[in-house]
Amino acid sequence: MPEPAQTRPDFTEEVGRYLSQLMSAMNRTMVTNHFLHEDQMMLLARSILSQHRRIENITSLSEVEFKVFSQFGDDGIIQWLVNHLDFPYNTFIEFGVGDYRESNTRFLLMNNHWSGFIMDSSQLNIDRVINSEYYWKYDLQAKTAFVDCENINSLLSESHFDRDVGILHIDIDGNDFWIWRAITMINPVVVIVEYNSVLGIDRAVTIPYDTEFSRTKAHYSNLYYGASLPALDLLAREKGYSFIGCNSAGNNAYFVRSDKLNDVVRESTIEVGYVLSKFRESRDSDGRLTFVSGQDRRQLISDMPVLNINSNHLETVIGREIRAGNFSSSDELPSKVYSIGQYKLLLPLDHRLDLYQSTWPKYDRALGYIAEAIFTKYPSSSAIDIGANVGDTAALMRQYKDVPILCIEGHPEFLPYLRRNSITIGNLDIDASFIGQDGSKVFLNLVNSGGGTASIIHAADGDSDNFVYTKSIETILKDHP
Repeated sequence: MPEPAQTRPDFTEEVGRYLSQLMSAMNRTMVTNHFLHEDQMMLLARSILSQHRRIENITSLSEVEFKVFSQFGDDGIIQWLVNHLDFPYNTFIEFGVGDYRESNTRFLLMNNHWSGFIMDSSQLNIDRVINSEYYWKYDLQAKTAFVDCENINSLLSESHFDRDVGILHIDIDGNDFWIWRAITMINPVVVIVEYNSVLGIDRAVTIPYDTEFSRTKAHYSNLYYGASLPALDLLAREKGYSFIGCNSAGNNAYFVRSDKLNDVVRESTIEVGYVLSKFRESRDSDGRLTFVSGQDRRQLISDMPVLNINSNHLETVIGREIRAGNFSSSDELPSKVYSIGQYKLLLPLDHRLDLYQSTWPKYDRALGYIAEAIFTKYPSSSAIDIGANVGDTAALMRQYKDVPILCIEGHPEFLPYLRRNSITIGNLDIDASFIGQDGSKVFLNLVNSGGGTASIIHAADGDSDNFVYTKSIETILKDHP
């Protein structure tokens, strides 16, 4: 029987070293080819810029599109705007950039030598940017940050740019509307915002604000995110901007500060400028592409909640109004999470408590200090919260002292949330009543004013189908000794 062949002891190490060297050489070749390709694209783009900048009379932004680093034709649109608008400062800010290889401001950085500030929530992506060849060659700042309404202005201040930033690009696949609305730190000349064309052009709607929103987690299809074009147009007008059009891909809307419009860059209408996207990015529940196109995509998310900006009411994507009273259990409540100290409360999706907090960070501090002073001096006392809403005041007081709290709330829109949040807060007593004379039958119209507020309009007897029996505060206290 022949002896087994002997293998040199260092053979495996030699093969390993050889494979490692081979892979390194292949990677160097790929990187070299990548940069050669980028250089060729830059040269090609520059060869057409002299003719491109002479284009003036256009009917659509698609007429000036070309692509170098942008995902679609936005490089060309931005170059056209740079050539025909007055920019006090050659600066840009873009967030939601990924690793910046494919982005709408990179050609502006490298071709026009503008100064930039970019952000992405992935540390890996930002590390790739910082380690890239172009990072040291150009005036670019890169920061890892998960952008929300609470931190956006402080993050923007880190750019140290003048308030009149040249171009702001928002593309975060979620709270785009809310983030732009929260921005007060800068007043850009041009704002580019991603819109969700699947939401249509018939209503001004956006996903309800949720600091923890994730497009993929929100709905498996990846189609539920962002805002409709009419919603962004309304916000733009409030901020002093005019809509000038969309890219031909149907995902980016362009707004110019109204005082910067001229005979070349003119205002358009959303009816003229709206573009329904053609790309087919829908997925099934296992994450596989399904290639659904056109209006069929809307049906996949037809029952998902959106906030109608005009009515301030919660609706489904296809327009059915959503009311909390329609849900039989707290687990079914359409809600977002808002933290008060250690308590994570459920809010209606259109509730604005989180936005109030971000706008006025100290607006509820006084109540907390008063509660702390009272409960410290009278440790055996209790609290009564009339019009308890979702229990946010109770949670605030509970931060300071663990005292019994009676929450009185009669509105059916808020009661399901209050009951759910009482489990989180603990030691809450709830009375679902309206305060008045004992046993009085009051005809009324319940009006949900949106944003977490509601009011009651009294009606003459019989003029309304809605009525309640009121209870006096004395009776309520007897019911909750």
